[in-house]
Amino acid sequence: MKHGLPICASLLAALPAAGQGFSNQGAAISILAGTQLTVAGNVVVGSGGTVDNAGTLALTGNWNNSSGADGLTPGTVQLTGPATQ
Repeated sequence: MKHGLPICASLLAALPAAGQGFSNQGAAISILAGTQLTVAGNVVVGSGGTVDNAGTLALTGNWNNSSGADGLTPGTVQLTGPATQ
């Protein structure tokens, strides 16, 4: 059983991460190249918050950026919700 835990952890790390909403209120968040952050819900970047996106940010809800032009650095953003984008 001691050897099973690292294998399970490795498999979980390889899966895409999914959450229900994402709120950044002043932190510096990095999405590394080759990774995808999938958010089931809204993404809110508050004042002073940044998202350094070298990978892919996918969301099904609304995008709200209150931090200005520097809130998101170039990368791929996928808006996949049912509403008109």
